[in-house]
Parts: sequence; C-alpha cells; structure tokens
Amino acid sequence: MFIQKNNGIHQSTSWLVLLITLAITFSACGGESEKKTENPSGTSIPESVGIPFGYSTNSTTNVIQGYHFDSATGALTPTTQGTFAATGVRPYDISTVPSKEYIFINNYQSNTVSSYTVDSATGDLAVVNTVPSDTYPWKSVTNPAGTYLFVASQQGDPLVPDTITVYSIDQNTGAITEIPGSPFSSGLEVTDLDIHPNGKFLYVSGLSSLYAIFSISNGALTPISGSPFTLTGGMGGKNVIALTVDGSHAYIHAGFEVMSYTVDGTTGLLTPVTGTPTIVSTGTGEAIRVDPLERGVFIVGRSYMVEWLTINPADNELTVGGTLAVGQIGQNIAISGDGKFLYASNWSDMAFHAYSIDQVTMALTPLAPPDYASGSNFGVGLLQ
Repeated sequence: MFIQKNNGIHQSTSWLVLLITLAITFSACGGESEKKTENPSGTSIPESVGIPFGYSTNSTTNVIQGYHFDSATGALTPTTQGTFAATGVRPYDISTVPSKEYIFINNYQSNTVSSYTVDSATGDLAVVNTVPSDTYPWKSVTNPAGTYLFVASQQGDPLVPDTITVYSIDQNTGAITEIPGSPFSSGLEVTDLDIHPNGKFLYVSGLSSLYAIFSISNGALTPISGSPFTLTGGMGGKNVIALTVDGSHAYIHAGFEVMSYTVDGTTGLLTPVTGTPTIVSTGTGEAIRVDPLERGVFIVGRSYMVEWLTINPADNELTVGGTLAVGQIGQNIAISGDGKFLYASNWSDMAFHAYSIDQVTMALTPLAPPDYASGSNFGVGLLQ
C-alpha cells in the first residue's frame, strides 16, 4: 500500500483487479545531516537535505521505474537507468526503511516479497533477497525503527480472514527473514494498515465497518482485547485509516463520513472525538492521509476526486475544504515530508497526479506537469 513513510507515517493501498500498479516511494538518500520542522504538536519531523529518489512498480511489464524527486518544485524526472527488472510477477506495493537505503516490494502474483538497496549516488537498485509470502501480498508497512516489515496478504475468501506476514529486517544488509509464528491472522478482510509512531501497535482497517488493533512485541502480533472492533459511526462497507505523526489522533474514512479519534499510546485503543462524523464528498475510500504537519487530511476513492479537509488544532475536528477531479478511481496518496506536495494515483487514467498544497488552506493546485504517465497505477508514497 505503496507506501508513504515519514517519521512513522506509513501508507499503502491496493485494488484487486488492476493489470498495472504503481507504488512510488521517494527515498531521501545520502549521509548528510537532517534539519527539523516543528508541527503544531511540537513533534520534530526530519526534513530531507539528501538526494531524493522515486520508484514506481508496473505489474504488467514487471519493472520498477526510478525517478529523481525535486523537493523544491515537486517535479519528477527519470533516473539515468530509468527502469529495473522486478524479481517477481505483478510487483505491487513498496515499503521503505526511513533511516536506511532499503525498499521492499510485494510481488502479488508470485507470492513473494523482495528487498532492494538504493545506490545513494545514482538511485540504482540492487536486489538483496526475495522470500516467500502468504497468498497475494499487497498492503505493507515498516515499523518506525525500520526493524520489521508487515505484509498483508489476501486469502480470496470472505469467510477466511486475511493474514499478516512479519519479516525482520537486517540493519546492515536490508535482507528480510520471516519471524517465528508468522503469518498472523488479521481477523478481517484487510483494507489498510498503519503503525503507531511508538512502534507498539499495528492498526488494520477492513470491510464491514471493522478495524483491528494489534500489540507488537519483537515483531509478533497479538490482538488487543476486544479486537476486531466495530466503527461507532460511518456508513458501513470499506474503511481506511491514518494516524497523525505524533500518534495522538487517528482518522477513519467509511462511506461518506470521516471519524476522528484520540489514540491511547499506552493501550492502543481509539476513542471517538466528541462531535458528529464529518460528511465528505468521497464515497468508498481507497486511501486517507494526514498532512505531516497535522494541518489537514486528504482522501481519494471511487468518487472521481481527491478531497481535502482542515484540522482544527483546538479539538482535532475536521472541516471540509474542497475537491479536485482525479480520474475514475483514486488509489493512493503520498505527501512530501514538508507538507508542500501531494501525489494521487489513479488506476484508470494511466497516470498519477501531482499537486502543490496551500500551506494555510490545504487547497490543492495541479503542478506543471500535473500528470505522470505510469500505466494504471496502484499507489504513491514518499519517504523524506
């Protein structure tokens, strides 16, 4: 679920009938020091001063495309090598390690997951290893410490819960190894994953207004008491989830509603914020993402649009800001670490879309060029 990871933000999404998927991850490579940006909660967010690279997966041609990412303008340009052969059939989601030059790609049709290293000078990829997964791996996320990779696999049967395979990540090589006891049952049909910034809890959203919470110990997953839970609001069906950078709040999109929650960092439990759910224009959501500076929330889904909302810092309630057309079915969202640029993937119009974000209103404006040809794409993600 592709993927985005910014100091603990992990994002990913998928859609099952895609012939081509895109998962683009921008990796801040290089050994230079980082400067910090303060968000409203006081959390320090690393701001990249290295050389960012981007990668996209194409599941029809089974290649990975490389890009340079201009952090000043948001523009993308192909790397010198450009494309790399994938190690499996139908490469889908990409996950990253924030402090290392590693990326991980799910190979949906091969039932494998591959690890790559990134050349900090050129952006070229080198395969580290490819390991088995459970059936049809699609959503994936790494923990904030970059020590574990969590991969959700589909079972293809609504009566059989999807599973989550957990891999340890070698900090010196990037090699991944499945941990004892894996895979773990999710208890539902997985639609989205996110991890608390403290690394202690995995949040799993699903169908039928359900979500699950797992405690994490040495990578092993244990459902917390009462899991899976039923949403207290929403309009049923599929839901997607995202946590804020500081882990204090979570937002769940279900139907045409977004629900705000406070997050207990000790127990992992979600508590609804006082007030009614926010009514939005986006129906069945494919992805919800929180601005890294915690000023806004963005949604894409099956409503032909990308939608933005502002966060009231006093009570974390949401106010609808506006929408822009994004093709037939938006699949995923990635936001740059400084909160200036947003990328929305779309499987139906053979491109992903680039926008600048107004730093006050969160309104989106298409960049020039606004679109990047990529085939029917799966997701977008940023790491800075």
